[in-house]
Amino acid sequence: MSKDILFYSSPRPYWLIVRSFTTSPARISPATDGTNAMLPGMSLLSVHFLSVPDFSIPHMLENFVWQMAVGLGTGYGFGRLASYMLCRWTLVYPGLYPVFGISTVLLTFSLTQLINGNGFLAVYIAGIVMGNYAFLYRRHFINFQDSLAWIMQIGMFLILGLLVNPHELPGVFPISFL
Repeated sequence: MSKDILFYSSPRPYWLIVRSFTTSPARISPATDGTNAMLPGMSLLSVHFLSVPDFSIPHMLENFVWQMAVGLGTGYGFGRLASYMLCRWTLVYPGLYPVFGISTVLLTFSLTQLINGNGFLAVYIAGIVMGNYAFLYRRHFINFQDSLAWIMQIGMFLILGLLVNPHELPGVFPISFL
């Protein structure tokens, strides 16, 4: 079996094969896109916090390292635990596998956030770890997660569309072509 990771990058979609330690091909979705979109906002927040009297850069860096370390650790731990449970146990009804997946996501995120870690990173790492294990009904599990992701994206864009005021569009229409 190949030990490649399929990598998808967003500005110009293409697939890149990267050699790795994984046991199966894993699709790493545009994780860098979220980070690239978040960095300007975080920079503006940092500028705001620099004006706060009790703000210190070492404290910010310490908090960043703590969140990343806790996110990586709990994500890997929950991913291994969930994979172990899925490999060892057989659920009575196949429809319970997606419920198990959703509960794993919610539990991983909430417990990581509870100890001041990065819950998004933890869920992402747990998903990568779980994706490298073979378990019963794996294909159905992946199809359900993919369908749920599409539904969430549709909902997100509908909500973003509700934020648009049609009477303000002529004022921003010329700027959109720049």
